[in-house]
Amino acid sequence: MLMEISISSIDAARDQLEEAIAMLFQKRSPIATHTLASAARGILIGLTKHTDVMSMSKYIEKFIPKVERKATIDAWHEAQNFFKHSRHKSKTLTFNSEDTEIFILDACLMYMCFTKKSFNSLNLFYVYMQSKYPDIPILPDHIAQQIGDMNLDKDKCAEIFQKQFTKNQDDIFDLPINMGQ
Repeated sequence: MLMEISISSIDAARDQLEEAIAMLFQKRSPIATHTLASAARGILIGLTKHTDVMSMSKYIEKFIPKVERKATIDAWHEAQNFFKHSRHKSKTLTFNSEDTEIFILDACLMYMCFTKKSFNSLNLFYVYMQSKYPDIPILPDHIAQQIGDMNLDKDKCAEIFQKQFTKNQDDIFDLPINMGQ
């Protein structure tokens, strides 16, 4: 049965991002997960283009020398373009699925900075990334401190999240993270 829906760009990005996060922790198709994360990220890049919200693309633009910029961007988007366009029928791609986590993180940060809102799977993903990379300042200090106080390591986070994402999305527990300062 076909059904018409009306959706905003930001809601489409959120829906794609939530699904990409769920797929990541359910260990579903890495290609489909990367494609959804890339789509959400693409929408958010468009929405934040003329704002002060930073993204990996804006960092590349700002900090990578102009002569290296195109090669950097092409490498960054190689898997995304391969999965989306597949212009070379005999070409194969060696894909590092951990890159998907960076795409999701970039999209999560843009979403949160642009909307000033969060959602549960975004919070769960932040906890996972902060526990996986404890020495990298992924999040604002006040949020990172709350996560650090939970004493979760990346293996425990992955185990918790895999269990949580195999349940109904409505049953996922809420993390007590205050997004404000």
